[in-house]
Amino acid sequence: MSENNLPKILLAEDDPINLKLMSRLLTKNGFEFLTANNGESVVELAKNNPQIDVILMDIQMPLLNGYEATEKIREWENENNVSKRFKIIALTAHSFEEEKRKCLACGMNDFITKPINMPELIEKMNSAHSEITNQTVTPEEIKGEDLDSSK
Repeated sequence: MSENNLPKILLAEDDPINLKLMSRLLTKNGFEFLTANNGESVVELAKNNPQIDVILMDIQMPLLNGYEATEKIREWENENNVSKRFKIIALTAHSFEEEKRKCLACGMNDFITKPINMPELIEKMNSAHSEITNQTVTPEEIKGEDLDSSK
């Protein structure tokens, strides 16, 4: 948990435009975060940064996709008896029920479709994070904004 009581984020996104937009929205809303643009980097950053609370995981990334990166993170957590497991939220352009099931089956905790609606994302991060800390940020504390790369 960062000093501002918001969850510490690892943003995994390979598309430069989406990365820039998400970074801007996270910064604007006071989140501390790290970024990774491929699945291997996500796994390494997760292993080396236990202060991370929530991983926002793009599904389609190079080297390891979001499913593979999640599976590797969960394997590492299990092998190392990690007490505070990362909460992983899938970021995907697909809203199919099959996609959601696949995300949850590989070890992700939740799922959100692009374009990202910031209040919805905040709610999902709070839900995941409150399981660890019982601390949440109310939607009123967040400046609601949609992430739509078409604007």
